[in-house]
Amino acid sequence: MKTYLSLGLGLLMPFLAVAADNVSLQITDAKIELNGVAFTVSGSEATMDTLQVDTSSFSVRLDGGQIIEVTQADKRKLDIPEVQSTAVGLKCLSTGSVYTIENPTGAGSATTTATLSSDTCATGGGGGGGGGGGGSGIAPTVPEQEESPPTITTEEAQTAAAAILGKPPTGPVIPAQTVSGVFSRALSRGISNADVKRLQVLLNSDAATRVAESGVGSSGNETEFFGSLTERAVQKFQMKYGVVASASDAGYGFVGPKTRTKLNEVFGGGIPIPAAPQAAAPAVTPTPPDTASLQKQVADLQALLNTLMQQTERASQPAPATAQPFSDGGVPEWMRLVPAPKPATGGY
Repeated sequence: MKTYLSLGLGLLMPFLAVAADNVSLQITDAKIELNGVAFTVSGSEATMDTLQVDTSSFSVRLDGGQIIEVTQADKRKLDIPEVQSTAVGLKCLSTGSVYTIENPTGAGSATTTATLSSDTCATGGGGGGGGGGGGSGIAPTVPEQEESPPTITTEEAQTAAAAILGKPPTGPVIPAQTVSGVFSRALSRGISNADVKRLQVLLNSDAATRVAESGVGSSGNETEFFGSLTERAVQKFQMKYGVVASASDAGYGFVGPKTRTKLNEVFGGGIPIPAAPQAAAPAVTPTPPDTASLQKQVADLQALLNTLMQQTERASQPAPATAQPFSDGGVPEWMRLVPAPKPATGGY
């Protein structure tokens, strides 16, 4: 079935409308205008099925694997819903706002409508879920940002404390999990979401592509923030698997369609995360006895034994004989004193 490029109001530069199964942008800077605000559609490989431009909006239909890029020099924003399988990405650079609208490879045809917004984006900010990447021909640049500190869970705090104290963790056992290598949206430096943490876990599983050897971003300390360390790890992954040939290639350090495809090939089955070790009951260390108290108890016991032995010995001895009294008071006759004779007082 043949499709045609459909043009509406506000087109500043004419497109080449030809009958074809897919319509390709044949010029580098195709300009459209929404309510007097000029936008540029660009990209060396940007393709689409149809593009309808109205006064304040435009609609684009993309087949699977197609992508366009829309820029605005004054950083004006567009309201672009991610309908069906489309993915939308926003980068706010010093040169203006840059939107990517992408329909992933293998998806069916999808149509989305972009409406002019009165807002402007802030330089260095990011938004949206997808778009852009290795095949867009433009490598995004954002200001240098540091990795944000990781969030420590209760189980991680218990494990760390146990490592310091030399005791097993007392928290609940965490079941084994599997981290998927399938990504449905583009990732680049400056954004923060759960996919970034999955990306860091996957990159840390290979010594050649680790985010960091220790600290923030290292294995077990992954975060949801895509900073300079994550970007360098992505670059090492791209060079290792031939996604890019050199650092000057478009998309270097940017997780676009080509990089996501390679991540799916390498980690498509996911990688397991081992469960936390089974909590063991803490060992009970006996309290040493009080030596002084024991010595006193032994001395008291010995004294008691000595007393009992003395009582036993006295009980076994015969009782002493009892003296019988004499009739005259108990004094024997031979012991009686004989009074001396008195001298004569008369005679001679």
